[in-house]
Amino acid sequence: MASPVPGQFQPISPGHVTFQVRVRGMQQDDFLCLVGEPEELGAWKETKALVMSPTDRYDRLRWSVQLQVAPGRNIKYKYLRVSKDKDGQWVQWEEGQDREFCWNGASVAHDDGDIHGFDARLQLPAKTTARTSHGDNSVKAHVSWMKHEEVPKHQWTCDMFDQMGLVLKDVESRFEKNISDLSSRFEKNI
Repeated sequence: MASPVPGQFQPISPGHVTFQVRVRGMQQDDFLCLVGEPEELGAWKETKALVMSPTDRYDRLRWSVQLQVAPGRNIKYKYLRVSKDKDGQWVQWEEGQDREFCWNGASVAHDDGDIHGFDARLQLPAKTTARTSHGDNSVKAHVSWMKHEEVPKHQWTCDMFDQMGLVLKDVESRFEKNISDLSSRFEKNI
């Protein structure tokens, strides 16, 4: 392999940085996410945030997630708390200013210390859409925000055909009503 020519641009391959944070008061069904920019952090969209993992599943105090990103990029981000109750799923944004970190390219763990509080909780919309194929005989389908279930392809296909049939019936009835309205208007004008 030839050595690089001085002054010639050499692409830098992405590496990994691990974000770590401590947060108190997490319940058993709560989880923490990392969201922000660049695109790898979901572009500030709650539904595309990176789900973090507790480093100890019993105390759920320290959370971490590994991010692959190109060196030298300025990363702006916040932490999100996602919780669930009988009324649905909720998200709470970390309060305060956006966090910033410029990663120098060395594989490192970035410790953000403690999260001191979250803003008011907002309800997340329910989601029941299909997702990408997961295997030869199953599909991963959204059953709610950030929750997926593996279902047999034949079951998913039948469910999708049933839903499409309902939509087509609705469109057909609206079309028939519009035709009927147009026909009656036409007859009145004759």
